[in-house]
Amino acid sequence: ASQADTSGAKAAILACLRAGESSVGLSSYAIPLGEGIGTLFGEVVDENPDLWYVDSYYRYGYARGYVTSFMPQYLVDMDSSTYASMKSKYDSALSSLLASVPSSGTTIQKVKAVHDWLVINCSYYTRYADDPSSVTITAQNNPHSAYGALVAKKPVCEGYTLAFVAALRELGISATTATNDSACHIWNRVRIGGSWYHVDVTWDDPIGGQAGYAYTDYFLKSDSRLKTIARTESGVTHGSWSSKTPACSSTTHDGKTAGSWQTYLNCASISARTMTYTGSAL
Repeated sequence: ASQADTSGAKAAILACLRAGESSVGLSSYAIPLGEGIGTLFGEVVDENPDLWYVDSYYRYGYARGYVTSFMPQYLVDMDSSTYASMKSKYDSALSSLLASVPSSGTTIQKVKAVHDWLVINCSYYTRYADDPSSVTITAQNNPHSAYGALVAKKPVCEGYTLAFVAALRELGISATTATNDSACHIWNRVRIGGSWYHVDVTWDDPIGGQAGYAYTDYFLKSDSRLKTIARTESGVTHGSWSSKTPACSSTTHDGKTAGSWQTYLNCASISARTMTYTGSAL
């Protein structure tokens, strides 16, 4: 059997999606049938939050047990005035988030500012989460996209996660994702000072939580700590997960309570607390 070139296939799919093309040939990458193409497509979308205009549905061609072509679908035509207007709104919203980040802050302060902006400005889309069939998904309201978090401000976990990646990428901070497929949940991992930590913005924005308050129960946690924190309303934990980044073995911030953190926001509309971070600056 031929060796699958997953990196090459992902690059080809990404180029196709960025250009808004209707199909791309994948015969030369030896991608086997099964879950292979779905996994690659999911990784491309999760690694590139600016692909908010791409639909989750796709088709593919195959021959002799291998994928030969990939045919995506789009929520909005990239050549349309609608796309141009939406991109302007997306860029403006991302700029607004970035403006809340202290430019001279430490990495922790910048990560915390992004986390807090999303928690304070977004509300979990409970109607969609409870009954997806009750909502017609469009590019404008897609809760799984960074657009759904930054512009519509009504995301589910994937929207929070991708918006977090989008902002940190602009700040030059490494962030990726972790997933628990059995629980249908996705969250972030971020690298600070050479160590990786979990950040779950979604679970730090609990339904019924205090408005205008950024919870920190799931901010910069280690693998061991994340497995033990149960949600107050359900008792559910993150369980097991998959991620391509190294283990989050540092426990430096596991014991930090809400009062140990400063809300690092420059937003004029938000009254930021002024206590300083009690840990070492990284």
